[in-house]
Amino acid sequence: MLKNILEDALRKLLPEVYAAKPELCRCPQCQEDVLALALRALPPKYVSRERGEVFARLELEHPQTQVDMLEALLQAADIVIARPRCRGSQNA
Repeated sequence: MLKNILEDALRKLLPEVYAAKPELCRCPQCQEDVLALALRALPPKYVSRERGEVFARLELEHPQTQVDMLEALLQAADIVIARPRCRGSQNA
């Protein structure tokens, strides 16, 4: 099992992003674009075993890490708001 647990952590923060950015489209395409941009801006947290996942998740709970993740999501949201790729946008 190899996965980047940062993706799950960012998904959990999406409701906070939508609360702060109500103009952000809620379609799956825009959600995935926000996540992809935020994931690119942050260092990955890959784990290959369950034990490593526990330690990595504890690190993701650190207040500064939470702030960094939320900041990356908010910056990504601004990009998606400015240039949405979803079918409902004029850029599609």
